Amino acid sequence: MAEPWNHNVHYHRLLLERMPVPCDPGAIKAIYGLRHILLSYIYIPDAVMALAIAYGSVAGNVFARWYAWLTAAVGVILLTAGADLARTGFFKVQGDHWFYVLLVYSLWTLITSGILLTRQRAA
Repeated sequence: MAEPWNHNVHYHRLLLERMPVPCDPGAIKAIYGLRHILLSYIYIPDAVMALAIAYGSVAGNVFARWYAWLTAAVGVILLTAGADLARTGFFKVQGDHWFYVLLVYSLWTLITSGILLTRQRAA
């Protein structure tokens, strides 16, 4: 009976085959697993920042209302990205969720940059 396809196992095997020096498979697996923990430490502070910007935009009328709601949505999306440690489905670690989050984050950064560059400066 054939072994079922396991993306992690085949990825680690491919990674070990391409290493210029012999490496411990356990060390490679640990480093690869650490990546997922570090993603949580990156996305959760970004989510808190986006939610704070959204709150400040609504409370202080700093930016347009549509931007505040867009930023709140981006904050929630980033919060889900920090918690995407599921083993199956769309939110699994090797799932497509991280790519869409990166795309949303990049678009939000471009929109924010455009808004800040086109604002009139106070005299």
